[in-house]
Amino acid sequence: MQITHVGVAESKHFDLAGSAVDDVNAAEKWAEPGSIILSRVAFLNCDQSLFLFEIMTDGVHHRIAGARVEEESSTVTTVHPTGVQLALMSGLLSTGAVLTSTPSVAKRIFAPHVGTVLSRYYPQLKLPRIYGKKSQSEQKEQICKITGNLLKSESFHDPDHRIDISSKLNDQDIEDLRAYVSKPVLSKIDHGQDLEWLSEMRQVSVLFINMVLPLKGNSHSFALQKAFEVIYECARRFRGNLNKVFSFDKGCTFIVIFGLPGDKHEDDPARALKAGHKILDTLHQVMDITNESIGVTTGRAFCGVVGHRDRHEYTVSLFPINNSKEKNTGMQMFRVLRKGLE
Repeated sequence: MQITHVGVAESKHFDLAGSAVDDVNAAEKWAEPGSIILSRVAFLNCDQSLFLFEIMTDGVHHRIAGARVEEESSTVTTVHPTGVQLALMSGLLSTGAVLTSTPSVAKRIFAPHVGTVLSRYYPQLKLPRIYGKKSQSEQKEQICKITGNLLKSESFHDPDHRIDISSKLNDQDIEDLRAYVSKPVLSKIDHGQDLEWLSEMRQVSVLFINMVLPLKGNSHSFALQKAFEVIYECARRFRGNLNKVFSFDKGCTFIVIFGLPGDKHEDDPARALKAGHKILDTLHQVMDITNESIGVTTGRAFCGVVGHRDRHEYTVSLFPINNSKEKNTGMQMFRVLRKGLE
């Protein structure tokens, strides 16, 4: 996995690339709703005795067709590890390690779900308290207690837990980290407001900027940084927000949003078109960047903070972004932009 940090002093992002990203992009092409597709590496590393597989026509990818079912005995007093793993297949993202490991955050999170499954299939078992469901207040109290104990002990060795380290950071560290946070989120944080108020349906204009960069090495990093500088400067000039940077099988993509909280204007669609025109003109002059194209659209989209309490981000999603992907047609889009601005 290759992680490339790009940006300027006031705004930074990171991009993931490498064989793992390539593998998941290739597997996604074979996926249909409700299906699970494994790459060759994933297939070789999973416990193949637990599943039924179907080899795809390319001879490389495998689709999980089902689970191997074991006969259940009415006199069972212990749980067979294989039986437990099969019972956990329905979206719990867990393994037998959840049952055998020492209590960790992952175990505390998934244990109540595991307990529900075990109670259904093995009602005669007496499960420890950790596998029982807790009320919301009990969960909050437990989380606070765990975090407090870790902070007091200054223990940073639990890989399943991300503790609050803000008290350990100096002013420069905090300033560096703020550059990775979206501008609308920073505004809420600075004013002491709850991030839940950021979640809303808004009218936005979206630029979906796609390009092909050199595959490896310094050339890739240089081109990615140059693209970031060009796009960020144009977005800033027209009061847009550079929301995402990511790589996938068709190249590298930047998403710029116009109309987010604090930067709403009546002429956001026009600003998006002008910014797109300027970005495309400038990227075309960078030697290491090829096949640059931009999709532009305007519409209502969900804007808000999504994710887990330990890992969340400000995102913009729904129809406008999907539409801008569909409209991302390379030089044809370039000509449309030129014609619209002449």
